[in-house]
Amino acid sequence: MKHWQALGIKFAVIATAVYSIYPLFDEAGFWHLLLLSILLTGASYAIGDLFLLKRYGNLVASIADFGLFFLVLWLTGLMISPDPFDVLTASFFTALFITFAEPFIHLFIQRRVLETVNEEYNDRTSYTGPHPDTEFSSDIFPEDVKKKRFQEKQTEEE
Repeated sequence: MKHWQALGIKFAVIATAVYSIYPLFDEAGFWHLLLLSILLTGASYAIGDLFLLKRYGNLVASIADFGLFFLVLWLTGLMISPDPFDVLTASFFTALFITFAEPFIHLFIQRRVLETVNEEYNDRTSYTGPHPDTEFSSDIFPEDVKKKRFQEKQTEEE
């Protein structure tokens, strides 16, 4: 059920963008735009949300979604319209509009769809991808370390 909610939200955003921006530059029919919206929703959900979002986080998934949206819109638009500049412009602005909404959809998916139940502690945790551990040492600011060592030598010599 959680996947259907996410797919519904994603489809609503993509269909809104495709139906509002794409027809301004291209003479596409209702069924073509509906099929295009369904194709974009399925592909971006499988690739961007279930694969990339889990492993690499929101930024990488959003950038990959932009590339996917632009490429699919551009290639399908070239099959319909004889003017490549109109198709390129429509594809870019449609992909850009959808990409601006993607981080919010990704937050919803991370919090509601990709959450896991930790059986050991019986609490809910959200999986958002790998988080690197932070290691602190005296080598973080080498200039400060050099100053400190220089001051220590000065005090030893005195």
